[in-house]
Amino acid sequence: MAESKVFTFWQLMENYHITIPIIQRDYAQGRKDKDVQHVRHEFLRVLFKTLQTSEPIELDFIYGTVNEAKHFAPLDGQQRLTTLFLMHWYFAVKEGKLAENKDAFQHFSYETRLSSKLFCKLLVQLTDLDFEADSLSEQIYNVSDFYYGWAYDPTVDSMLTMIDSIHTYSKEYDLPNRLFDTLKVNAPITFQFIDLDSFQLEDTLYIKMNARGKPLTPFENFKARFQQYLEGVDKVDSEEILYKTDTSWSDFF
Repeated sequence: MAESKVFTFWQLMENYHITIPIIQRDYAQGRKDKDVQHVRHEFLRVLFKTLQTSEPIELDFIYGTVNEAKHFAPLDGQQRLTTLFLMHWYFAVKEGKLAENKDAFQHFSYETRLSSKLFCKLLVQLTDLDFEADSLSEQIYNVSDFYYGWAYDPTVDSMLTMIDSIHTYSKEYDLPNRLFDTLKVNAPITFQFIDLDSFQLEDTLYIKMNARGKPLTPFENFKARFQQYLEGVDKVDSEEILYKTDTSWSDFF
């Protein structure tokens, strides 16, 4: 196996574009069933205890492939990376640091569904949320750029649930000030990062690793193929067409 390197999430996001590929499953740590709730709360308890005490913790291995454009496609670690992204985003918004770190946050995206990708983009635009309120998800849901159909995307729904859970935990723990700066410069949360060498095994490995994941619908499969087709057509604004397909056109139908 390739040599591993110790990374914090911010180091990974600064050095690579973290792209959850089409063939991956949905983000699951925010699901509402009992088993997942237990996993979510246990994971957040560990993370927030570490943030409170600054005692180092390592989250095992995160590995995948890196292409020539430095886009990292995780094979294992998607769930942990997404939760860490949301946690960093939360403290950046809360401490008024999102705007100045916008470029780095744009290095994280989902390709599983266009709605997931657009939701990640939307999060990076949000700088004015009421952190005194009980729920952040309700505020995000009511933002004018949030499309109704996104609520049916399992990844978006899970992200909103996780954001509210992070918000709840942040109130329960006595956390240091300027926590986002700590997460950027000297985060106590690390993991072992591995860039796999065997690029030709990527699709096979994804299929095996995600055999029990929730399959995409026929329409989502169509959109994935349609996206790949449009990106290869000259003089076509594929981004605009795909955006309308997943927003205003979808709402109309």
